[in-house]
Amino acid sequence: MVKSQIYLIFSCALSSLVKKLIAKGRETEPQLSAFYRAEALVAYHQKLTDRALEKIKFAREADPNEIEAAILEAELLNAVGDRTQAAEKIVRIVS
Repeated sequence: MVKSQIYLIFSCALSSLVKKLIAKGRETEPQLSAFYRAEALVAYHQKLTDRALEKIKFAREADPNEIEAAILEAELLNAVGDRTQAAEKIVRIVS
């Protein structure tokens, strides 16, 4: 088995585990920003950038002051080529 196949198997298993942990956590804190942020990371890892952006927007709505979600939102915007909006987010974070 080549390295890329091992990585793919591990990656799928890890994504599945993260999704299960998020679902379990949502039983007690359904609107916790960290869960949306984790879902955004999983979606981005799976190359589902639209879904990742949707989830990070939910995270920002759940807790507008969470710096980690703001940074991830800027990173995702940059990844999809929206560098202007990403830069504006970063400026707001540091000011």
